[in-house]
Amino acid sequence: MKRLLSKRVVGAVCVVLLVLFFLRPGAGWMRARLSASISQAVGRTVSMGTVRLRFLPRPGFEIDDLLVHDDPAFGDEPLVRAPEVEAAVSLGALLRGHIEIARLSLTDASLNLTRNAQGKWNLEDLIDRASHTVLAPTGAARIGSGPTFPYVEARGARVNLKVGSEKTHFALTNAELALWQESENTWGARLKARPIRTDANLTDTGVITASGLWRRSSEVHQTPIQISFQWKQAQIGQVSELVYGSEKAWRGTATLSGAVLGTPQRLKLAADASIDNFRHQEVIGSGSLRMAAHCTADYAPSAREFANLDCTGPAGGGYVQLKGSAGGVLENGKPFNTSDLWLVVNHAPAASVVAALRHARPGVPADLTVTGDVSSTTHITRKNPAQPVSIQGSGSIEKLQIARNNADPVELATVPFTISNAADRGLFSGDGVRDGKKVRGGRPVLARRKDAMQETEELRAELGPINLAIAKSGLLTAQATLTRSGFSATAHGDAGLQRLLQLARSLSIPAPAVAGDGEANVNLRVTGEWLSGERPLVTGTARLRSVSAQVRGLNAPLELLTADLTIDPAGVTVQNLSAIAAEATWHGSLRIPRPCPSPASCEVEFKLRSDKLDARELNTLLNPALRPRAWYRFLSLGKDQPSYLLLARATGKIAIDKISFGGATCSHFTSDLSLDAGTLSLADFKASCLDGTATGKWEANFTAKPPEYSGSGSFEGVSLASVAALMRNDWVDGSGRARYDFKASGANINDLLNSAEVNARFSILEGTFPRVVFAQASGPLRAADFSGTLRLSDGNFSFQETKLTSGSEVYSVSGTVSLGGALNLKALNGTVGGYAISGTLLRTRVSAIPNSEASLKP
Repeated sequence: MKRLLSKRVVGAVCVVLLVLFFLRPGAGWMRARLSASISQAVGRTVSMGTVRLRFLPRPGFEIDDLLVHDDPAFGDEPLVRAPEVEAAVSLGALLRGHIEIARLSLTDASLNLTRNAQGKWNLEDLIDRASHTVLAPTGAARIGSGPTFPYVEARGARVNLKVGSEKTHFALTNAELALWQESENTWGARLKARPIRTDANLTDTGVITASGLWRRSSEVHQTPIQISFQWKQAQIGQVSELVYGSEKAWRGTATLSGAVLGTPQRLKLAADASIDNFRHQEVIGSGSLRMAAHCTADYAPSAREFANLDCTGPAGGGYVQLKGSAGGVLENGKPFNTSDLWLVVNHAPAASVVAALRHARPGVPADLTVTGDVSSTTHITRKNPAQPVSIQGSGSIEKLQIARNNADPVELATVPFTISNAADRGLFSGDGVRDGKKVRGGRPVLARRKDAMQETEELRAELGPINLAIAKSGLLTAQATLTRSGFSATAHGDAGLQRLLQLARSLSIPAPAVAGDGEANVNLRVTGEWLSGERPLVTGTARLRSVSAQVRGLNAPLELLTADLTIDPAGVTVQNLSAIAAEATWHGSLRIPRPCPSPASCEVEFKLRSDKLDARELNTLLNPALRPRAWYRFLSLGKDQPSYLLLARATGKIAIDKISFGGATCSHFTSDLSLDAGTLSLADFKASCLDGTATGKWEANFTAKPPEYSGSGSFEGVSLASVAALMRNDWVDGSGRARYDFKASGANINDLLNSAEVNARFSILEGTFPRVVFAQASGPLRAADFSGTLRLSDGNFSFQETKLTSGSEVYSVSGTVSLGGALNLKALNGTVGGYAISGTLLRTRVSAIPNSEASLKP
C-alpha cells in the first residue's frame, strides 16, 4: 500500500511539473509592476504588450512587444524594441514578496544608438545613472534595500547607428549582446555582430567581437573603461563598400584586434591589423601578399584627437612607421582636420614596394626584378580645417637595380626623390592631337581644378635627376614625377641603344623589339595614367648613330648610319635616314603610325633613294633559301617565327639611280612600292633600260608556296643590239617595243622561267637579223617592221598573228623559240613562197620552202 501511494505521489508531482512547464497563464495584472521593475533596472520608461507567467524552468514572465523608450532629446524612436522577451525573476526577492528581474533575454531585438549634435550618446546618462546608483552585482545578494542589476542578453539583435533623428547607413546584425554588473563598482558587456550597410547587399564584412568592463565614477567622463575587440574574416572589398558606399576593387582578408583603456575623456589604444592575400581585383596569380602593422595612440573622443600615434609595419629587413598627432578625425568627410604626422620608411626593400605595386595595379610585369633599399621621411601637416594638407618629404633608393627576364640588371646606383603636394606644375605637357581632340602629352587635358585647395591635393613624388652611364661615352640624365593619377618622366643625353631599350622594357615602357645595338642621343618624355588601361606614351626626339639591327627575315643585319627621330602621339617621323642594306646606301624618310603593337596593325610610309642597287645583293639579303642556318637547327622542335616582311604593311616611293640585273643596267628607276603582309607591289614604275624606257606594275606574293609573281608593263625604244650584247650573241639589231603581262612562280630563276606565262604585243622597227639570210644576194635579213603577238608557255615562245615586212615583201611568221634558243619558225609569203628557220640563235639555218631560196650565213 505504501509503495502504491509513493508511486502516485511521484506521478502527481511529474504531472504538476509538466503542467507548470507548459502552463503560461496570462498576467496582465502584473504588467504595471513588471514595467516599473524593468524601468528601475534600466533607467528608462518601459512599455510592453502581453505578459504571461512562466513557472519552469525558472519562474518569470514572457513579454511580447517590449519597448524601452529613449530620451526625447534623442528622437521619438525607442531605445530598444523586442518582440519577445523572457524575464526571469529573482527567487530570493520573490520569497520576500518582491518582484525583481534577475535576467532579461531579448529575441530579435532592435537597439538604436544615437549621437546628438552636441556629440553626446543616448547611453551616456544610463552609464552616469548606474555610476550614482547602488546596485548589487548581477547574481549577487542585494545590497540593503537597493535592487540587483539584471543580466541582460539579446540574441539575433540589430544595432542601428543614428545621428540625431536620422538613421545612418551603418548597422550591426545577428548581434549577440550581453550586459551585467561584474562587481559592486564594475559593469561588463559583450558583443558579437556582423557590420552591414543598409543601402548595399554586403555578405563578407566579417564578424566583430568585443568585451569590456567599466567602473563606477562620480563623473561619466571619468569612468574607467577597459575594452578588447577583434574584427576578423572581413573581405576588404566589402569593407571598402561598407565604409565608402562603393567598392574600391580591392581583395584580401583583413583582421583587426586590439584593446582600449582609459576614460571616455582620454583613451589609450593599441591595435594590430593585417591583410592577407592583398591584391587589386584585376590582378590574378601574382602570389600572396601579407600586410601588417601595430599601432598605439592616445585618443580624446570629445575632441576627436589622436596623440602619440605610432603605427609600425615590417617591410623586409626594414620598417614603415607613421607617428605624430591628428585632430578632427573623420569629420566633414576628411580623415582629419589638423595633423602633425611623420611617415618614416627605413631600409624597406625596393622588391617589397614592387610586390605591393604588382598586387595593387594590373599590368606590372611578373618578370620585373628590383633590388635596393628605400629610406625616406615625410612630414604631413594641417594647421586648421581651412588650410589644405601639406605633405613634404625626401628620401632615396640605395643600390637600385632593375632587370627583366633574368637579363643583366640596369644599375641606377642611388636614386634621390622628394615627395610633396605643392601646386600642380603640369604633369602632362606638350600638346598633340588624337582622334580629332586636342590632348596634352598624348592624354586628354585634365580638367582644371576649381579652387586652390584642390590644386594642392595632388600628391607627387619627384625622382632624380639620375645620371646613367649606359653609353660608351656620355651620360643619360633622367628624372620622373609620380602622382596618384599618373606619371611623367624625362630622359636626355647619350645612351647605348640596346641598354636604353632594355631599361625601357624593364620599366614597362613601350619599346620596339629591335635586336641590335648602336648609339643614341635622346630627349624623351614618357607620360601615363595608372588606371587608364592604356600603355605609357613616349614623345620627344632621338638621333641614332652606327646602329646594327637584325630584322627577322633578312639574311644580314641592317646597318643604320644616321637617323633623326621625332616621336609624337600620332607616330614616329624618321628624317635624314642613312642606312646600308643589300650593299647599297639608302637615304630618305619614314613615318610610322602609333600605336603599332604589331607589324600588321599599322602602315609605314616611306621615301627612299639609293645611288645604286645590285639585284644579286638584294636576292642575297631577302631570299630565305640563302639564309644561313646553324648546325643545331634540327634539334629545334618549334616553328620559326614568320619574317617581318611577311607581316609588315608599308607604302611609299622608291628611287634608284642605277640598278643592275646581271649584266643589264637600268637608271633613273622610280616606283610606288607597297608591302601588305607578304605581298609586294611595284606600281607605276619607270626606268631607263637598254637605251629605252620600261614602265609597268609588278606584284609578288611571298606568302604562297612557292612565291608567285605577276604583272604587266611596256618597253619603249629598247636597243635590240644591247639585248643581243647581254646574250653575247649579235643575232639582232634595231629598236623594239612591247606591251606585256605575265605570271610565274618559283624560288629560283630556273623555276621562274619554267613556270612563266607571258603574253606580249611587240614591234621591232628597222630591225636587222645578221644570222638570217632569205636570199643569198640580199644579205642579212632586214625588217622595216616586225610585229605581232608573242606568247611564252612551257618554256617556249610562240608567235601568233605576226607580220614581218622586208623590203616590198610581207611575211607571216609562226613557230616557236625555246628558252634555250632553239628555233622552229616559218616565214611565208603568198607570192614568193617562204622560208623555214631552224637551228639556234647562235647557229641559225634558213631553208627555202618550195620555190624559195635560202642560204645559211657561214
